[in-house]
Amino acid sequence: MPTVVFRAGKEDLEENPEALFLNSDIVENPPKENGAYAPISVCGYIGLILLSCIPIINLVFLIICASGGAKKITVKNYSKAVLIIYFLFAVILMTLWIAFGNFWSTLLNSTIF
Repeated sequence: MPTVVFRAGKEDLEENPEALFLNSDIVENPPKENGAYAPISVCGYIGLILLSCIPIINLVFLIICASGGAKKITVKNYSKAVLIIYFLFAVILMTLWIAFGNFWSTLLNSTIF
């Protein structure tokens, strides 16, 4: 199925609304999504999520994929996003532990069991 590619700019359309159709080309073979830009299937996402649930292995897997070990761009972006979320949660937990760790230890040591 041919794809229509429009070459009319915003200025052309303001002056002449028919310019959208006058300056169009029909491309017989549009570029297909393959290789690095191919979408990931549902099973692929399920596999990524399951691998992300296994402790220690998930960090190794995500670091390898985020640093260029994955062939598909979507896997690289997914890995980077999950690593950023892990890092943010680690920073938040460390901050809370530093801020309230002494409070909880004092509270637990002062109660009599």
